[in-house]
Amino acid sequence: MDITVVVPVLDEEESLPILHESLTQALVEGGFAYEIIVVDDGSADRSLEVLRELQAGDPNLRVVSFRRNYGQTA
Repeated sequence: MDITVVVPVLDEEESLPILHESLTQALVEGGFAYEIIVVDDGSADRSLEVLRELQAGDPNLRVVSFRRNYGQTA
């Protein structure tokens, strides 16, 4: 593994596919062995569902889900 990217998410359902595509493209073009870990911090929208759909098609994507928002300091 060359690089691990950790992305915190809160209510970002619309931007997640765009972020995933852009980030994946940059990492692949860079020739990196990589993983992307997205931490859903208790989103109230469909962010977790969107992440699960993206994860189903990408073995390099890991999703961590918190039941509620823990905020920046937690």
